[in-house]
This record gives sequence, structure tokens and C-alpha cells, in this order.
Amino acid sequence: MALIGALAYLLPAGRDWEEQVGLDFLFAQRGVRPAPAEVVVVPIERSAAVQLGLENDPSAWPREVHARLVTRLTAAGAAVIAFDIFFKEARDRAGDQALVQAMRRAGNVVVFGYLQREREINGPLGSGVDIVRLVPPMADIAASARTVAPFALPKLPVQVSRFWTFHPLMDEVPTLPAAALQAYVVDAQLLLADALSRVGLSAVVPPAILRERLRKEPELVGRVTEALTASGAATAGQLRHARAWLNLYQQAPRPYLNFYGPPRTLATLSYVDLLHGDPQALAAVRDKVVFVGFAESRQPEQRDGFITVYSQADGLDLSGVEIAATAFANLLHDETLRHLSLFGMVMLALAYGFMAALVGRLLPAAAAIVGQLLLAVGLVSLSLFSFESQHYWLPFMVPVWILSPLALLAGLLLRYRETHAERARVREAFGYYVPHHVVDQLAQGADQVRSHRELTFGICLATDAERYTSLAETLTPQALSALMNTYYETLFAPVRRHGGVVSDVVGDAMLAIWSGQEEAAASKRQACLAALEIRHAETAVSSEGEPLSLRTRIGLHCGEMMVGNVGALDHFEYRAVGDMVNVASRIQGLNKYLGTRVLVSEQMMTGVDGFITRPLGAFLLVGKSQPLVVRELMALEEGVTAPLQARCEAFATAMSAFSAGQWARAHALFTQYLSASPEDGPARYFLARCEQYITAPPGDWRGVIALGGK
Repeated sequence: MALIGALAYLLPAGRDWEEQVGLDFLFAQRGVRPAPAEVVVVPIERSAAVQLGLENDPSAWPREVHARLVTRLTAAGAAVIAFDIFFKEARDRAGDQALVQAMRRAGNVVVFGYLQREREINGPLGSGVDIVRLVPPMADIAASARTVAPFALPKLPVQVSRFWTFHPLMDEVPTLPAAALQAYVVDAQLLLADALSRVGLSAVVPPAILRERLRKEPELVGRVTEALTASGAATAGQLRHARAWLNLYQQAPRPYLNFYGPPRTLATLSYVDLLHGDPQALAAVRDKVVFVGFAESRQPEQRDGFITVYSQADGLDLSGVEIAATAFANLLHDETLRHLSLFGMVMLALAYGFMAALVGRLLPAAAAIVGQLLLAVGLVSLSLFSFESQHYWLPFMVPVWILSPLALLAGLLLRYRETHAERARVREAFGYYVPHHVVDQLAQGADQVRSHRELTFGICLATDAERYTSLAETLTPQALSALMNTYYETLFAPVRRHGGVVSDVVGDAMLAIWSGQEEAAASKRQACLAALEIRHAETAVSSEGEPLSLRTRIGLHCGEMMVGNVGALDHFEYRAVGDMVNVASRIQGLNKYLGTRVLVSEQMMTGVDGFITRPLGAFLLVGKSQPLVVRELMALEEGVTAPLQARCEAFATAMSAFSAGQWARAHALFTQYLSASPEDGPARYFLARCEQYITAPPGDWRGVIALGGK
């Protein structure tokens, strides 16, 4: 488990899953939070174009309009003005100069520069290096701006979650948020230079080198902060600005954005209101950093949207200028998301995977489930707490959704394997004496054995061996035991093969049952197939090698029965109880009278197709008050020969005459039938009955033969 978790974080897919799903979950649970007061967004949008009578193409707006906005913002006391607009080339000279003059007077305008990537070939096989250069806006605007800064974000459909403070291929060039921050904290630069010199760092060291030292030696930041405080010359605001500058230089160049909410969560002022001098709007920009750029409020008109965790269901995304303003606010307040390094993520996965594996392996199943839930809830709760209160992103998706389920499943599977092996040994040992499902009940406890009874529809197959008594007299106990073991193997195999359960064995008799919740033709069919297989099976061979035939008589009946453990005190047996069990035994006994092998009740064949049977009439069995219609089960329909079909039809005709009380006609038909099949037991039985009834007709004939009666 530990290694699986570590591998998940070593693979890019695992880290991407944490970022795209886990981080989204944390933002969603935390919800919208107040945006810092130091930043304001002024969107360039369609509604402003309509009010100003301009084209709905912000890139085509006259620069004189932007010049007027800069003048208004400067007069209102805006601390920094950041344009997320690329003033690529000269257009209207008067408008361009107006903007240039306004920016020079302001002295605090940061403008967007375009990053252009080119590949320089320097090898015979086309190898080369990527060269990135900053393409500034038109020369006059670039010269009048405080600084020119890029702001590169990924193209759609990549979700934006991070930003660059300093571009990796242009290490000394700050991006738009970082440049805006440096312009905003300019009041602390002299104090910072003094504090840096106090700890042995020169303020004139190239920024890239200074940043590298601050990142590698975190204690330097604390020493610089102490030097700032010790001077006593810094105001509270200057100290905050100095710490923001130090944070910018200390942290990794590509931090995670700590979003405040969906579009328009940051303070947003109308471009038109500011341009027209609205007092309330102008008052709201004093001492603020104002970001100006494309930002629509409706998705169909959006030109500069990026997929983020706060992308709306209607398709509205955060604009580039809102992301830049968010990044600036994060840097100013040291609120960029901190997170585990790759090594930390691997160690978290190792530790969590090990704990999850212990819980899954050592605790019982129910306790293991609770334990895994507690581990998962604990990690998610810790992650939510650290995210909300410390702006610290603690990953949890891989541990919670991969390691805990896998550890629980692995523990359950191992426990199941051990339990299954133990139960298999018990089943193997006790299965020689009772059915396997009764063994399962024994494993659950004695109470299960006592209480398990079920009233259900079932089928009973009763058997008896011919000549068993006389055969037993001629064999030694050892030979008889070997013979009966082989005989029962012949009986048990078809029953179990067709889904039945051997319920009882006494002497040479067996009782098998098929039980279910409702009368099912499929179960009847399986019982009939088992009966035919038993009938056609070969029987045992004695220890002396002499063939010994034990012809089996079979009776089948169906109906309601009570199935379960029957007994008292310390002795129970699994068996079926009910009248239909007795009837099945009586039907089996009827084979002696009729000279048949397999007899079934009429109910048994209801709804069952595919078998050849012949009617044997209605019998009042011994000890019963209601007659029962009985049929002989002869064979499967498939492969039935024409002679057998003709014999069955001839027998049915004779039986119809017998049931109708036409004794002479039935006598003639049975006589004719026996001439072709002289060994047919039912025909001989009914021929004898015809002779009896011709001489002494029954007084009230209703087609029912009372066994033992006249």
C-alpha cells in the first residue's frame, strides 16, 4: 500500500489528479472569501463600449480613452496602474501621445509585454535551444511606463492553478503581478537595502542571485526582518511592504494561486464611472493597485477567459486580468498556496499507506471499515483546516480514494482467504456427514442450527434398492459396506449434479430434496433428470469381483414442506418434513406393485416438457384419504424411437378403457400390448386387475385403485 501511494505521486497523473480534483474540492468547501482591499479591477467590457459609443472590440478603442482613465486614476490617488493590454504598435498619433503623456505624469503604470518563443538551430541534425524574448509595446509607451512585464498563462483547455513570478527563461524579468507588487512596495526599498546590508547582502546583487540565496537560506529572511524591526525607522505599512517584497523573492517562482472566488469577487469598478469622474468610484481607487484589462460579465462575450476552479456552469471563466490581480493580492499578503514538495507527498503516501495497511490487516472487517473511514476523514479534515486557516494545501485524494479502499479490500481478501481455507477444511470434514450448507450454519453457531427452518415449495426424490435384504444375508459386513458405499456414490452424484440435496439415508433408502421459494419447472426438470440418471447408472461390484445388481426404485412428488434442522437437546438432523415427503415414499413403494422403476405424481410433470411419460391411473395409497394420479417417467423426448412412442400410445389407449370401466375392452388391449412387450410390469398389473373386475366388478368404480383394497 505504501509503495502504491508513493508510485501514484511519482507519476504525473497522480499529481494532476490531486490538483484538478482535490484542490477543486478544497476551494469548493472553503467557499468564497473576502478579497483584499488593496486591489481593484477595472474591466474593459461590452457594456462600457456601448456606453462610450465605441466598437465592441476593446483592442480597437482609441488610446485617448485610456489616457483619460490614467489621468482620472492618477488624480484619484491610485498607487499603481497595471494594464493587461498589449499596446502593440502605433495607431492614432494624437491618441498615442495622450496615453504616453498620461503615463509619464502618473509614473506608476505597468504595461503588458508579449513573450515570444523562438527556436535557434545550432546543430547539424536540427538540434537547438528555445529562445524567449520580451516583445515590448510600442516604443513611446514602453519608455513612459514604469516597467514592462509579461503575464503568460496556459492555453485552453488547461486549468489555470499557478502563475509565474519570474519567467524561468527570463529569470530577471518579473511578471505583471510581481512587477505591480514591486511598484506598490517601492516605499520600503530603501529600508530593505539597509536591512540587507546589515546581514551581509548587497542590494545591488542581481535579483536572480538574491532570490536564489533567499530560497536556499530561509533563515536570511528572518534576519532581514529582524534588521528592519531593529532599525525603528519603518512604519507598520513599510514593514508589511518589506515582508511582501521578501516573500516575492523567497518563494518558488511558480506558486499556486489562492483564489478568492468566482468572476467579479475582487473589487470591480466601472470603466465608464471612473472615466466620467464618479466621486464614489474615484474614492475607491485611492492607494490601490488598479488592474485594467478585458473582463466580461457574460460568457457569450468573453474574449480572455481561462478555466479555473471557479469556472461557472454557464461557461463564464476568470479573465486574465482577474487572475493577475489575484496573483498580486496573494503576493502582497503572502497568501499563495503552500504545498508539500514531491518528497513530502511521497512520504505522506508511504506513511498513510502503511497505516491503512495495518488497519486493513489487523482489525476485524467491521472495525477495519470504521478505521479506514476515520483515517480518511481525519486526513480530509486536516487538509480542510490547513487549507482554510494556513493556506496550506495538504493532498488527500490518493490516500483517501486509492490507498484506503485498496488497503481495506486487500485486508478483507486476505481475511476471506484465511477464513475460506478454514471453512473449506471444516466443510471437507463434516461434508461427509451433513449437507454443506448445514456445515455453514454450524460455523455460524449452534443457535443457527436450532432456529433454521423454512416452509417452502419442494421436490422429494425417494429411492429404495431391490433385493437388498436378501443380498445383505449373503455378504460379509465388509463386503456389504463396500457395496453400499459404491451404490450411494451412484445415487448421490446425479442428485448433486442437478442441484439436489441428500437429506436422509437409512439402510438402502435415500431421500433427496430440491427446495425453493416457489414452484419452479426448472427444479422439477432437474429432479427428473437426476432420477433418469440413477435409473440408467451401473451398480457396484462386490469385493470378490462378481457383478451385483441393485435395481433402484424411485418415487418423485412435489409440494409444500418444512426444510430445516430437526431434533432436540444435543442432536439435530437436516431433513424435510411434511406430507409430501411421505407421499414420495409411498409412490416409490408403488413401484413394487407395478413393476416399474421411476414413478412421478401428476403434479411433478405440470409445466415440465421434454420427457416421455405414460399414465398409470389414480391410486389411493396406503394410509391416504385422497387419490393420487401417477405417471411412469420413461425417458427424455430427444432421441425417442418410433416403437417406444407407439408403445406409449397403445398403453394410453388401454388405460383409457380401464379408467372408463370397460374391463373386457381393456383386457383385450392389454393382452395385445403384452404380446409385443411381455415383460411390461404395468400392463401385467392392469391385465390382472381387468380379470379380477370382469369376474367381480367394483361396486362404485371412479377410476381409483385402492392399494390393499378390492
